Amino acid sequence: MYHKNFDTALSHKYLSSVIDCFKNLEDEWYIEETLFDTRVPIIKLRHYPTDLKCDISFSNGLACRKSKLVRYYNDAYKMCRELILYLKKWVIFSQLSGTEGISTFTVSWLVIFYLQVKGVLPSVYELIKCQTRSIIIDGWECGYQKNFCITPNDSSFVETLVGLFTFYAEFDYQKYVICPFLGSIIEKEKFATNELPAELTAILNEKNKKAVSLFRFDSPMCMQDPTDLSQNSTKALRKRQLRCFKEYCSSSVDRIISGQQAIGL
Repeated sequence: MYHKNFDTALSHKYLSSVIDCFKNLEDEWYIEETLFDTRVPIIKLRHYPTDLKCDISFSNGLACRKSKLVRYYNDAYKMCRELILYLKKWVIFSQLSGTEGISTFTVSWLVIFYLQVKGVLPSVYELIKCQTRSIIIDGWECGYQKNFCITPNDSSFVETLVGLFTFYAEFDYQKYVICPFLGSIIEKEKFATNELPAELTAILNEKNKKAVSLFRFDSPMCMQDPTDLSQNSTKALRKRQLRCFKEYCSSSVDRIISGQQAIGL
């Protein structure tokens, strides 16, 4: 059982001390951004020699469990990691990243969700059902099956990438919520009328069932957090960014297909 170990003031104190430490390592590390006023305060860092980016936070453990969950998917399916790395670079080059854009967390789950919809990866709910040990953090189930099999997939990386870009270029963001927990879409209307799929709330306590019923589904893109089901992970994304995202996904498909035709594939 995990509990909330850090309040906001203490979290800020720890982050400030970390900032002081990295000031002595300015030849190797660069602090790109410090976000104190977010739900989980973080420091965004860049490592000069490797150009590696990372985040540092002091929170209640949910972020750590979600990072492990992404790793489980990556370990199970090598192409998942490759797609995530590609899309992260693509988002940066397309100037779609940032506090009001597409976060690295969102990128990972856009890839995982697409592979869930295609039947390659299991849903988060399925990994919870097959767990051997329950781990509860702030009332949310975070015990996942670590090692699992995927459904065989013969598609190449390029074919999968084209499918991913096509899927999100054509996705109806106005009507549907992206739900990695179930590995399927949910109509926004279901949240408005509180007629949610039984699997979504089956393992929740009464407090969290109520929190899920208040899920914010009025943002341009809605992606339900895979662990804290009351949170919309993409609520900060603006309409302009979403419009550009859809347009760039569509144009990327055209460029990839044109490139293949040019080399006779």
